[in-house]
Amino acid sequence: PPAIELIAKSLTSESLIMSTEPEAKRQRTDADPAERQVALSKLKESLGLKDCSCHEFTVDSWAAAEGCVDEHHSNSTEINFGSGADKRLFQVRLARHSSAALEAAEENGDFDLAPLEVQLIAAVPGEGDLPAASWPPQFQLFAFECVAAAGRAHSGNFEELLDTSKMSFARDPQRGKSGSAGLAFALPGSGAGCERVGVSHELLHQSVDELRKSRGQMHLAVLIPQPETQLSGTFVTEKGIRLNQGADGSSSSDGSDE
Repeated sequence: PPAIELIAKSLTSESLIMSTEPEAKRQRTDADPAERQVALSKLKESLGLKDCSCHEFTVDSWAAAEGCVDEHHSNSTEINFGSGADKRLFQVRLARHSSAALEAAEENGDFDLAPLEVQLIAAVPGEGDLPAASWPPQFQLFAFECVAAAGRAHSGNFEELLDTSKMSFARDPQRGKSGSAGLAFALPGSGAGCERVGVSHELLHQSVDELRKSRGQMHLAVLIPQPETQLSGTFVTEKGIRLNQGADGSSSSDGSDE
């Protein structure tokens, strides 16, 4: 009957809108792998890092952190920050914290939590801290077209989200938890190259939120300059770490992520 047919068409149209809208958002950031490789090669050449150690990974799924609906973690990828027999294995992921999570952290005296972080998690015995010899070397984190999901035009480039050599602070998101320790850095980091091309904190956070909700992909690359420079630091709060930068142990920048 015409009435049933009309209802069916209406439901079909609605379902198509619901199913294709997230897909459209996904497609906006699912670039051709060959295009990304060209962009990555250009990036290394422009930075003089042709011989650097490079690890690529893709963020394509998110889940609420255990026991915390205001914190979401992306899928993690194992990356070896060491070389040869020196294995320094970390599970690398992004973490997105809501305003409620940030407020709760401040109430508990944790003022180091950032809205968006890259977290490096390693296995350790008991509730111990990350051994000095297991810390990663200095590295840079880049994202391909990092804010395309927020409506910005496709750049065709990798944008720098973090250079650990410009950071003065990090934190251990796992401190007090048995069996793991780690390092977390605010994104974008202090002096990150993405800010020079108009990618603000707010725009990056908005793009990540769009990708998280639409199950889109974010393509990331960790570059480790050669020769390596070892990261090190000292706890100054329960979870906060002051990083040692420079040969004299002092910070090479203010490292502020505000």
